[in-house]
Amino acid sequence: MLVFVTGATGFVGGHTVRRLLADGHELRCLVRDIRKAPPVLNAPGVELVRGDLSNSSALSAAMAGCDALVHLASVNTHWEPRSAVYRAVNVDGARNVMVAAAANKVRVAVNIGTALSWGDASPVPFDEETPVGKDKFSDYARSKHLGDQAAWRMHRDAGLPLVSVYPGGVVGPGNVKQTSQYIHTVLEGKLPGVVFADVPQTYVAVEDVAEIIARVLVTPEAIGRKYLAGNESLTMAELNSLLVDLAGAKLPRMKMPDLAMHAASWLATTFADLTKREPVLGMARGSILHMAAGCSFDGSRAIRELGITYTPIRESIAAELAGYAAPSS
Repeated sequence: MLVFVTGATGFVGGHTVRRLLADGHELRCLVRDIRKAPPVLNAPGVELVRGDLSNSSALSAAMAGCDALVHLASVNTHWEPRSAVYRAVNVDGARNVMVAAAANKVRVAVNIGTALSWGDASPVPFDEETPVGKDKFSDYARSKHLGDQAAWRMHRDAGLPLVSVYPGGVVGPGNVKQTSQYIHTVLEGKLPGVVFADVPQTYVAVEDVAEIIARVLVTPEAIGRKYLAGNESLTMAELNSLLVDLAGAKLPRMKMPDLAMHAASWLATTFADLTKREPVLGMARGSILHMAAGCSFDGSRAIRELGITYTPIRESIAAELAGYAAPSS
């Protein structure tokens, strides 16, 4: 198949490109600046087209002749100096790319959401059929949920053959996102105190997300289905123990009171909003709210319906740590 890919320059995107090429697919990847494309996008079988998500007509022209869509592009942060970017990319951009996919009558459109969009869903662990919670905790999660809703409206109203995949906390080599930032804070001895020790989060290896994407592309029965990606939950205490065991990390003795952590994140985010500089130690308000609430879910549908075998999270974190160089003292 000729697969149109957005977000190919990202962490999950790079792994997905390699996985799809291994299956013999040809890829047409949307990039904002072709000159800055990473080496993985220079492989045989990859065509680069310059553009962004702001114009559905231009997207439709770029997607002409493609058999499938994998939409990975998003603003995947918990703080931005201009909060409007979340809606522009994660909502309006998602709608534009799905309109283009419907116009080109692709055989399958794969939208990559996030498990965080379930917010304060109940009961926990939740699954694909659990109604999303009212509180999504961050602009990122709220916007990803709205973008996903826009995609499903295209499925209902325009017959778009849609599949949505919702990863949990993604770990593995090359990670630069939220989980990686926390891991590096611990390894560099910058964690002021142990936080939210008993709160669970479901993690997933980056190669497993890529595998799920590859399989739904060629599984007609997956059309119209939702797949949570991840099936192993760790509390923050268990994640910390892994870092001690695998990397000899030294944890602070102090346990940070929840109230103090919430207050610190509010102050850090308020200061960041004023200075337009990222919150210190990644303490964005949305990020801390997500950590406090946790995100524990059941991703076994991918096992049952797609034949996925999840990679043990210990192995994935070990692989991530192998590529990490601690700062010199």
